[in-house]
Amino acid sequence: MHIFRESFRAGRPHWDGARVTFEVENGTGFIECAISKAALQSLSEARVFRPSDMLRRFSEDRKRIEAIALYKYHAQPERVPGRLNIWESDIEDLPPHRTPAVAAIAIC
Repeated sequence: MHIFRESFRAGRPHWDGARVTFEVENGTGFIECAISKAALQSLSEARVFRPSDMLRRFSEDRKRIEAIALYKYHAQPERVPGRLNIWESDIEDLPPHRTPAVAAIAIC
């Protein structure tokens, strides 16, 4: 099962050297998530390397990233323990002609 939190505890996005960790609300709690550097770069179509740049890119695309996380969460047949990770392949595998937000809402 994914890690849920009953209450929000200072869940600011954080760059850990390889990915940005963050939380997304799922109606009943918070899901701990992470997006890889490659996935973030793929979304932003820019190559950034400094931690401050990664966090800025995350902030700029946060709604889209959260929608992708929810889409991936609801698309899984079984809940996998630990953080939900967004990889570059997840960005490439999004359904054509559907925004992640629409896809996430359709599955909920």
